[in-house]
Amino acid sequence: QFWYYKPTAVRRWMGKNNWTFGEAKKVLAAKGVEVSDATIKTQLGAGKRGQRGDPAPLSEVQANELISLRDGKGTPPIAVPPPVIVIPQQTTTTPEPISSDFAGMEKAEGGRSDVWKTTFQGKEVAYKPLGGTATKESLGKEIAASTISDMLWGKAGLAPKTEWVVGPKGPGIVKDWVIGTPIDLEDDDGNMARTSAQDRTRSALFNFLVGNMDSEPGNTLIGHGRIANIDFGEAFGSNDDIIHFRPGVNDPFGDSIRLEKAYSNKLDATTVEALQKLIDNASDVKTKLAGWVSVGRIDEMLQRAQVLLQNREDFHGFWGKVTGEGSNRLTAE
Repeated sequence: QFWYYKPTAVRRWMGKNNWTFGEAKKVLAAKGVEVSDATIKTQLGAGKRGQRGDPAPLSEVQANELISLRDGKGTPPIAVPPPVIVIPQQTTTTPEPISSDFAGMEKAEGGRSDVWKTTFQGKEVAYKPLGGTATKESLGKEIAASTISDMLWGKAGLAPKTEWVVGPKGPGIVKDWVIGTPIDLEDDDGNMARTSAQDRTRSALFNFLVGNMDSEPGNTLIGHGRIANIDFGEAFGSNDDIIHFRPGVNDPFGDSIRLEKAYSNKLDATTVEALQKLIDNASDVKTKLAGWVSVGRIDEMLQRAQVLLQNREDFHGFWGKVTGEGSNRLTAE
């Protein structure tokens, strides 16, 4: 769709070049990209502010094609494909797909074109096969985030269970179907008010822990007073990436004005104990994530776990630094 660039990077390019929401939505629709209005607005804003990673480095020919679609000037010129990039093979081995047991298949209502609602082994799931923006790397990050959530909180985790499968449309992932609506940051009495401070705090620290750079409001669902984070395709960023956490962008709940209202100041005892176990059992963590995330990024995640423990008695002060302007300390002392 976008010359091998991620749509998120292209939307940041649009924001950097001062495209309006209407212009961006028009071109995305012309390219067959289905995405929520909230996500488009968030990523346009991130592009304008230079946040959440670099915009796509479009060539002049590629940029002109999008501009032609935006301005309705007819058939855009044929873009020159970028040079072929040879990606070295990973040293780790990706686990073999498990056997599949699917029944029924329909596009996820209001969702993206690459997500399907189906039944797998008797339960409703979201099925995302390989293809388009769904790469083995991004789907592997989804599995890794789900694994860490389960290691921390088990069934009370905030990321739906995710596993590798071979489905009707090929290899991919399935994750437990989540019933909920995106967080409404504009309504102080809306769905966010019906969640607990403990769950909101866990959600914030979890996105920080796994380095999730796409934890914007549209990817944070609330149903029956519980929170579910649903998209981790851009997780396991580096410590340098996480400096760009910003309220309402990567921090799905807070801003500096209502920080104390949004989050607990002390981490709950279960979370503190689970973070310590994560650090103490680093070799087990690396074994479970092998093939999905590089060892270097796992080490950085464990560093962030140590930072969270160091700030377990003053999460407000710590989170204010993480989501504020300027640099923040992300490595354990």
